[in-house]
Amino acid sequence: MFARIEVLGVISAVALFMLTGRILPLLVIPLFLLATVLSGSRGTLVAGAVVGFAALLKLRHRLSGGAIAAAGLVAVVAVGAIWALAPPEFTELFQERFVEQTVQEQYLSGRTDIWMAAVDMFIDHPLAGSGVDGFYGLVGVNQAVEYPHNYVLAVAAEGGTAGLGLLTASIVLWTRIVRGGGARPQLTGLAVAATVFVALSGLFSGDYYDSRLAWMFAGLAAAAALVPASVAPSPSRTPAVVS
Repeated sequence: MFARIEVLGVISAVALFMLTGRILPLLVIPLFLLATVLSGSRGTLVAGAVVGFAALLKLRHRLSGGAIAAAGLVAVVAVGAIWALAPPEFTELFQERFVEQTVQEQYLSGRTDIWMAAVDMFIDHPLAGSGVDGFYGLVGVNQAVEYPHNYVLAVAAEGGTAGLGLLTASIVLWTRIVRGGGARPQLTGLAVAATVFVALSGLFSGDYYDSRLAWMFAGLAAAAALVPASVAPSPSRTPAVVS
């Protein structure tokens, strides 16, 4: 959760820049990214990279070559400065967590075994699942694992086909609402980015408690797409004071 909040801080900084035009919020992005790396959450970094790459693809026609080059230069300088000035603990963590465990040893913290246990539970209870917290009661209590570490597999194992059907219907209806941006495309796009990021993170390590942020941002995206822009008060208009 800590790592996800840090990446959401990056999205918030970008949102403030887009909505206000102020560069100051962008200066905190390196700090958020450094904290994310220090958390050691590989799934969060992957989800953040996917959303960031998708956002750049969508905005590529609006960004000038100079802006892209400047952003790339700042990123390279920031990474170089962090690497040069970081304490030995940081470099050791990065080397062990991301190079040795992930690349060389291909260590996934036992995720594959946990996911397969959730799949087996879905096969054993295909219609309505094993019930809420059924994974822990039937599997996790014996393996010291609290949840399947994958939101979709958790729904499949504990909600069965019925749960997956409701989840799929919700995603399809939500996508139809936010597609195109609606009345406030900029706000809708920012909320969609936050939603997709949290949802992707939930595929690596997520439970119902963790997913609440995804549903919250999904609601904000839908509201931004549906509510007409004329409903919002003008920011230049000062509300009357009633004495």
